[in-house]
Amino acid sequence: MQTNNARITLLGSQHQALTDYLDSHPEGHERGAIVLFRRLHIPIDGLENSDRYLAKEIILFEDAWASYSSPARISFNLEAFTEIYRKCEEEGLVFGFIHNHPTGLEAFSTIDDDNERTIFSALRNRNGNAISFVSMVWANGKWLARTRNGDDPNTAQPVRHVLVISDRIHLFGYKESSAEHSEVQARQAAAFGKPFVDMLQSLRVGVVGNGGTGSPF
Repeated sequence: MQTNNARITLLGSQHQALTDYLDSHPEGHERGAIVLFRRLHIPIDGLENSDRYLAKEIILFEDAWASYSSPARISFNLEAFTEIYRKCEEEGLVFGFIHNHPTGLEAFSTIDDDNERTIFSALRNRNGNAISFVSMVWANGKWLARTRNGDDPNTAQPVRHVLVISDRIHLFGYKESSAEHSEVQARQAAAFGKPFVDMLQSLRVGVVGNGGTGSPF
């Protein structure tokens, strides 16, 4: 059964801008960016609590921000982030650190751990403990993501999925379920495949419409 961890949502245009930039270093080095998120936490009766992070603004790294880069790592100047920390505090936004793995590593590395703790420690010292932090990695055409909270900064929680919304929806990082499907889900799996059903299980879907035949039912 899937845990009800946080969800991340990007617009298709944001996803495209990020991936185009991250994949375009002339020497194939890692690149970094910042995404400012709006955090939604709305309790709903009958459903487990789950944070959603909606991408609001993309800030691509300026050349001067990276003090070192290679195909396997990136280092940066924290002073460049001071005004962004202030913006997060004043506008109630969540700081997101985004980078890529040109080597194809589909996991967070120990270098990533160190970079996240460095950024998060400075952010926490500036804005207090009541903060959240998002980290995302782009590798082999896939998004990996996790979050941290100010009350437990050393623990990183993997997200439930990264959702990209455009003319179609694309879901990254959702886990295939090992649970038995219900009768209805089994019929869906037979028609569309088990991955389709597992993807739907990772989403919260609302259906809105009106009667087209004059019937109130």
